[in-house]
Amino acid sequence: MVGDMSKVTKNKNGKPRKTGSGRTKGATSLVKVSLGTLKKYLASDSIVIPVGRVWLRVMGIEVVAAKAKKIKEEEDSQKVEYSLTTFEN
Repeated sequence: MVGDMSKVTKNKNGKPRKTGSGRTKGATSLVKVSLGTLKKYLASDSIVIPVGRVWLRVMGIEVVAAKAKKIKEEEDSQKVEYSLTTFEN
C-alpha cells in the first residue's frame, strides 16, 4: 500500500484539519464574461459593478482601500440596567 503523501495541515489548536474542509481545488467565485454580454444587461453608465482587486491591478488600475463607515449611536436608544454578581469558589 502507498501512504498519503500530502502535507497534513493543522488548525489553530494544533489538531489535524478534517479532510474536505475548505475550498476545493479549482473552485472560484469569478467567471469570465465578455464586455458585449455585460453591455446587454447594463442599461446605464451609472451602474456600479463589483470587480476583483487582482484584476484591477493586472489592468494597471490603482486600488485604494475603502474607508470603514462609522456607525453613530442613537441618542434615543434605550439603556438596559444590569448588575454583576460575583460568587467566590
